[in-house]
Amino acid sequence: LAANTFHGLAMTVGDTSDKGGTAKKLLTAVIERSRVHVTKGFNPRLGGLGDISWLVESMKKEGFTSAIVVRPSAKQGHFDLVAGERRYVAAGKAEIENLACIIRNDLVGDDARAKAVAVSENSEDTRTPLTAIEVGTVCLGLEEAGWTINKIASEIGYDAMKVRRCLQLVKAPDDVKKLNRDGLS
Repeated sequence: LAANTFHGLAMTVGDTSDKGGTAKKLLTAVIERSRVHVTKGFNPRLGGLGDISWLVESMKKEGFTSAIVVRPSAKQGHFDLVAGERRYVAAGKAEIENLACIIRNDLVGDDARAKAVAVSENSEDTRTPLTAIEVGTVCLGLEEAGWTINKIASEIGYDAMKVRRCLQLVKAPDDVKKLNRDGLS
């Protein structure tokens, strides 16, 4: 098969299009970990990555089994992490250098949509789901960017009522937020 390149990666014919990966047509590749970069403050998790030791041990035993989501960065051949920071960091600790990646070219220059994708992916993660405050923080940013409740809900895979509740919580007084963090509300 003839090979094309997309953002510095060799691809077989059929993998590329004039737009690269999109939400409807995903482009996947194995990318060296050193070519994937984390943007500080992009992860919707407010409390850091949490305990990932079990994930590191799993990767040492089973390898890197679940793709992360990236988008091309301004530097040719490099990518910005959109979703999967816990897996990315765990892979580094497990000394795994080649990562399965879903490349979302449609997210280049669109931080709002990229953050919506990050929330959407984390809402499917049953082991360590995002808190309502973390979801609400991202939803608030999307709302401030002019997104409607229905658009936010559609993009992150939540019901519109749940988006409203998350927004109410993130806008609530600090003592109410603390009760939620402590599991008392």
